[in-house]
Amino acid sequence: MRAVRRQVRVQPRRRVPELPLRQRPRGQRRVQ
Repeated sequence: MRAVRRQVRVQPRRRVPELPLRQRPRGQRRVQ
């Protein structure tokens, strides 16, 4: 039960940073 809750929380958290990660490099390149 603990492993299933940890996997479900890690999946949605990893997907969220993946989208902003692509937009982050674009904004950093414009600032440089």
